[in-house]
Amino acid sequence: MTISPDGTKIASAVLSDGFIELLDFNMQTGVISNSRIIPDFPDAWGIAFSPSSKLLYATRWWSDSVFQYNLADTTLSSIIASKLLVDHATASNSYNYQAGYIQIGPDNKLYIARYQTHYLAVINSPDMIGLECSFENNGVYLGPGYSTAGISRSPSSLTFPVSVQNISRQHQELKIIPNPSSGNFRIFVNGLSVNSQYNLKITDLTGKTLIQKTQKYLTNENLTPNELPEGVYFVTVEIKDKVLRTKISIIK
Repeated sequence: MTISPDGTKIASAVLSDGFIELLDFNMQTGVISNSRIIPDFPDAWGIAFSPSSKLLYATRWWSDSVFQYNLADTTLSSIIASKLLVDHATASNSYNYQAGYIQIGPDNKLYIARYQTHYLAVINSPDMIGLECSFENNGVYLGPGYSTAGISRSPSSLTFPVSVQNISRQHQELKIIPNPSSGNFRIFVNGLSVNSQYNLKITDLTGKTLIQKTQKYLTNENLTPNELPEGVYFVTVEIKDKVLRTKISIIK
């Protein structure tokens, strides 16, 4: 499964049922809608959007074929009819596993795993239609290493928050009540004494900072960031060398 670089679509390759699911996605609210099924795609495996989010690429397990769908016309029948065979990401092994996952890189090229080979296939111009996308089977040499079925998954846009340093995963240390909230809520931090100073930051799902301030900890204090519209947000609390993070949903 992958999200488009513009954050408006999600695509999922469903291997067991042999289809691709395409959905609309709202990054501000987290709402997923408008499910559409691209049928007749047995052993669906790798999936990736082009940098412009206008083209979709897909591979099939036990097959070396790499396909392209054009999303410019949003009608399902047009998307299905736009299917093109781009090329073949070949691999030679005893299992007959072939093309694997597809991942967009920071250079806006698409990289395709090839099972037990020393190369990744590369689509050099993924926003171009058909053979103009410039497929290269031996695109990246992996040296003594070799590819298997997958490539490490990461968000499809470098503007998405990929990681946050020194985050405690102990969710019980930071609680927001109520959650979902209409805009008034309280923050509870285990072990933090009254009047202790902490840094509060609230960001949207793209990582954009909306609220950032330093304040004293009061367990009975209501926070009222009413300027936040409906949506899902990250809440980060920094206390000395500790960083705690959770999410809050604003519903009005």
